[in-house]
Amino acid sequence: MSVAENKISPRVRKGRRRLYIECTCTYLHGGNSGIQRVVRSIVNCCKQVGKKEGVRCQPVVCTADRFVMVRNVDIRGRLFYTASMRLRDFARRLNRFMPPVFLFTFLRSSRLVGELRAAAGKILKRLSKPVLNYISRMLHKKVEFEEGDILLLLDSSWHIPIWDGVLQAREKGARVGVVVYDLIPIHLPQTCDQHLVRVFRGWLPTALSCADFFITISNAVGDELQAYLRSAFSAAGGDKVRSGAFRLGADLDRARRGAKKREHVLEVLTRPGMPRPYLTVCTIEPRKNHEYLLDAFNRVWSEGVRAPLVIVGKIGWLCDHIIERIRTHPQWQNLLFMFNDLNDAELSYCYKISKALVFPSKYEGFGLPIVEAFREKLMVFASDIPVHREVGSEYCRYFDLNSPRSLAKLIVNYEKNGYLPPAKSLDSFNWPDWKQSCRELIQKALDLAELSRESVGQTVR
Repeated sequence: MSVAENKISPRVRKGRRRLYIECTCTYLHGGNSGIQRVVRSIVNCCKQVGKKEGVRCQPVVCTADRFVMVRNVDIRGRLFYTASMRLRDFARRLNRFMPPVFLFTFLRSSRLVGELRAAAGKILKRLSKPVLNYISRMLHKKVEFEEGDILLLLDSSWHIPIWDGVLQAREKGARVGVVVYDLIPIHLPQTCDQHLVRVFRGWLPTALSCADFFITISNAVGDELQAYLRSAFSAAGGDKVRSGAFRLGADLDRARRGAKKREHVLEVLTRPGMPRPYLTVCTIEPRKNHEYLLDAFNRVWSEGVRAPLVIVGKIGWLCDHIIERIRTHPQWQNLLFMFNDLNDAELSYCYKISKALVFPSKYEGFGLPIVEAFREKLMVFASDIPVHREVGSEYCRYFDLNSPRSLAKLIVNYEKNGYLPPAKSLDSFNWPDWKQSCRELIQKALDLAELSRESVGQTVR
């Protein structure tokens, strides 16, 4: 990151619409899966797309309770910025864990513990805030919000201190939108880190009170959000929340940027005599249902069918058991393979050479691998859940999540008899790329922000 990032183009003429797209976490920490892929893809094409739509789109990050402008988002994140945020995290952690330090002393029952904790918190806050403010002023230009602006929280904002900056933007007349990717911590808390569950459940009411509208990544999530808000927060206005949905892009944009396919990856995928593999692409964590996947393929292999399975995805959380099961499986490195760090060029190659994508997830906000596979004309076997029906439509072959036999039967019938349930030809599949996805998001944000302004005007009149 350089001082050159401070050279943001001057304000455009009065009256032109301005959309500020928040990308804090992905800007700081990088990443190339799930939310990070969405944020990076949208942010890096938003200025070009917005210009054609007559909108000034500007990526921003929140730090030291203020929004500052940035140019783009990279897969590697920003080391210097991350270090500054670590200072804030350290202050919080030290403040939180001070009492246990004193549990073994006579101070256990003393008011001094609380006093020390409060004093340490104040000191650390006073020390860290000037540092963060100095970093922001030196390297980035502060956003000066005005009436008519839109602030869209695109990134995973539930675990960062963003709301003071959001409220300041609203006080200046900006409309605030929040992108909701899923309600997993609400509906499947057992599949998540419990800290995330607590944080997310605290974040949602705050978002409801601060946002003028929500945008979801599928109609299925939109329906769930509306239903949840009506039942849980109707007294706070949850039954009147404006929301809409946009589609995510299907292209692997970084596959075109010269990334090389590593030799050890090619050696596995092109092993002499090995049939074309079945592929699964997702972070390894409970919701993605790798246990079900292995159970199904155990049935396939037990019937003498030689169907390789390639598992692609970073190692996530609550997954020690499944990682151990994969690496100690009798078919490991024979018919069962795993890659945890593929780049986009290698992932694109996997889609090209595989026989089918198998996607057994229990719950998804969207299911990006489905449209990524379709773009490469790769057929998809997907779990029969509402969002997969929405995204995959009549192009997918679906299996029952209650029975691994359902998936095994699909594969065995295909391998032995060439039989597949009917599905629409992928030649007719048409889905937006990331530029088109960005255009949908921008238009949706503009429409919902305008509706919120009209309702405010009607209330005032």
